[in-house]
Amino acid sequence: MSEGTSWQLVTTLRETAQALALALTPDSPVECLGELEGLVFARDRLEAAITVRAQRVHAAGVVRERGHASTKTWLRSVCGMSRRAANRTVALGIELERLPQVRERFAAGSLAEGVVTAICAVTAGLSDEDAAKAEQILLELAEAAGPDEIAKAGRYLRAVLDPDGEIKDANADYDSRFLLIRETGTGGLEGEFRLPREAAPACERFSTRTPSPRPRVMTGRFGSATPTR
Repeated sequence: MSEGTSWQLVTTLRETAQALALALTPDSPVECLGELEGLVFARDRLEAAITVRAQRVHAAGVVRERGHASTKTWLRSVCGMSRRAANRTVALGIELERLPQVRERFAAGSLAEGVVTAICAVTAGLSDEDAAKAEQILLELAEAAGPDEIAKAGRYLRAVLDPDGEIKDANADYDSRFLLIRETGTGGLEGEFRLPREAAPACERFSTRTPSPRPRVMTGRFGSATPTR
C-alpha cells in the first residue's frame, strides 16, 4: 500500500471522522448550525475525492482481480453502499473525468455537491465535444443558480446540443413510467411513482388540491401514470 501523502491523509481523516462522530454534540443549536455548515462543506470535498478515486478504480477494473463483478458491486458489498449510492458514485466519477473544470472546482470548494450532480446529469449521454460546450455554459449558470435551475436549463441545453438524444430520453422516460399506490395501516395512502415530463405539471396540480373524502384504494402497477383532474 502506498505511503504517500494522500494515503496518510486518508488514514488521519478516517480517525478524525470517527472521533468527531463519537464526540458529544453541542447543546447550543447555534453552535450546531455553525458546525453543520462546516461538516457539509467537508462532506462535499470528501465526495469529490471519493468520486475521482472511484473512477480510477472503475477505469482500471481493479475490483475484478478481487472477485467482484464491477465497481458498483464492490462499493455495495465492501463499502456498504446502497445500490443507488453506488450507481451514483460511479456515474459521477465517469462524468467528472471529462469535465475538468467542474472536477477542479468541486475539489476546491467553489461548487457544492448538489450543483455538481445537476451538471453531470445534464452532460451524461452527450458526446465529449458537446459535454465540453455544456460545461462552460453550466459553470456560468452555476455562479447564480442552484441545482434545480441548472436541471431546468440543462433540459433545454440538451435539446439544442443533442436533439436526437433528447427524443430518446423522453421516450425512455415515458417507457419507465409507473404508479404504485397502497393503503397504510392507519387508512392513509402511500406509494411510489415515476412520471414523464408531460405528466409532471398535472401531478403537481393534483397534489396541491384540497383532499377529498377517502378515495377508493387501487393497488398494483399501472402502465399509465398520468393523474386525472
